[in-house]
Amino acid sequence: MRIITLQPGFLCDVIVVRDQDGEADYYEDVRLDYVPQSWLGQNEHYYTVKLAYGHFEGDTFSMERDPDPDAATDAAYLHPIIQRYRFGEFVSEHHIQDDLESQWYLEEYVQPARAYFETQISG
Repeated sequence: MRIITLQPGFLCDVIVVRDQDGEADYYEDVRLDYVPQSWLGQNEHYYTVKLAYGHFEGDTFSMERDPDPDAATDAAYLHPIIQRYRFGEFVSEHHIQDDLESQWYLEEYVQPARAYFETQISG
């Protein structure tokens, strides 16, 4: 999976899961605001994968960072967010912990994302 590194929160990749065979189609570099209006948003089971900043208060240079992957929902810095939709309606999301070197291919990040997809697909 290639993660968008430019224009965080504006571009995304889209994964559409076909119900008839469980296979998935992957679309790169799609405008995030285009997805719900397009044929992509008319699918029963799809995901967006984007980079976005988290929310935080105070001085951005003195943020306490928790490196635990389970704390990724609270990540303040740039990090991948996977969101599941059903016919354009939000279903769930998974945050991947921020990483200074953007090495989201490391097992500590991949394993929780894999578990999220397995749970979503099997459900």
